[in-house]
Amino acid sequence: MSKISAEFESIDLADLACSKIKNTIPGIKRISITDKRFPSSKDRVSYAYIGQGVNNIQPYVSIISDDRNPIRSAAKVDIICDPISSAQVKKQLISRGGLKVKELS
Repeated sequence: MSKISAEFESIDLADLACSKIKNTIPGIKRISITDKRFPSSKDRVSYAYIGQGVNNIQPYVSIISDDRNPIRSAAKVDIICDPISSAQVKKQLISRGGLKVKELS
């Protein structure tokens, strides 16, 4: 089995590419799409909100900070397929907007 990964600018582009691959290339075993727009919980920061809330309470607000690891793509795709189909899968991913397309054996 071959594992091929790629990144896309949006979930929609990744979904379109994967549905086309699934319907036209034989030997696809598994396709997964991961949303990369939301960083892990370690990148969340809490701070006191400057201003007044209800009854003069300053609520704590959680923000998502991606200063340390800017996210360039919004979706990651992993495809497991037969080795014979891997070249076709990579071509389809690239032609449909896939970035950082690579094969992991």
